[in-house]
Amino acid sequence: MVPDTYSQEVGGMFMIQSENKPAQVGFRLKVVNGKITEAEHMIAVPREQMLANLQKLRPGIPLDVPYEYRDSRGRLVHIARSYYDALDLNNGSLAPFAPDCERHENGMRTAPNGGAVGGGGMPGAPPRPPSLSGLQDCKSQLDSQTMAYISVIDNRRVEIADEQRGSRSASRTSTTR
Repeated sequence: MVPDTYSQEVGGMFMIQSENKPAQVGFRLKVVNGKITEAEHMIAVPREQMLANLQKLRPGIPLDVPYEYRDSRGRLVHIARSYYDALDLNNGSLAPFAPDCERHENGMRTAPNGGAVGGGGMPGAPPRPPSLSGLQDCKSQLDSQTMAYISVIDNRRVEIADEQRGSRSASRTSTTR
């Protein structure tokens, strides 16, 4: 969950049971004068083989970022928006990807490609396995046009950022070819 006291919004993702099947829910709520004025959600049913990866949070997600390393709310929102630009335009240089970036979609690690799932230096995570060395990272994967099947990402709403945890919440619509 990502609370944002500045925008008075909260967003997040969690697992539920829907029609006796596990489902992933993404949500956003906006509050004005103590009342919910906007609400949206999206439900995705993950593939069976990805369910194990959705059972618990990755180790670094709930941790606070030390004060001296925190980014401003504006920078966090900018980074999240730039990710959609990079994905939409198949240009990894448009987003500030860390060299050890891992991207996860509905429980599946989509970058780096191949190898065992591992951590990227996050506290509490195991070190990145040698099997991930030399594989496409987040930036080079986008540069290689791997995601070119996504023709447009629109209805982007990146308005929630938590400076304390360094996290963002966003929603969007993708159109595929």
